[in-house]
Amino acid sequence: MAPAEPTDAGKRKSSVSPHSFTSGTQKALFRLARGTCYFPNCTREILTFASGEPLVDVQISHIAAAERGGPRFDSSMTDEERRSIDNLILLCQAHHNLVDKVRPDAFASDELRRWKSDNEDPGLR
Repeated sequence: MAPAEPTDAGKRKSSVSPHSFTSGTQKALFRLARGTCYFPNCTREILTFASGEPLVDVQISHIAAAERGGPRFDSSMTDEERRSIDNLILLCQAHHNLVDKVRPDAFASDELRRWKSDNEDPGLR
């Protein structure tokens, strides 16, 4: 593994991509979810079947952006924190586009964290 590089804030930059979710993080996120997109009142299910094959019908979205310049980027977070389960939610493609591309300024990190709390089973944490 390459050594970490210093950042302009003096912190060490992780050599791990904030887009590289571990298998365990992905599985835990899908297990904690209550079966649908986290956007309020969206009924799009996480899993669908096409021609008898199970297909994931949501995308993993960052609450605070993975990259500088992205929606809700938080420079105080490390790359490890950006890719952690606490910074991830599940959104259907339409809501992922709305939240991150069409109207990113309309959705604050605190609001997305509420969606996360409302859509994850607290008994599993």
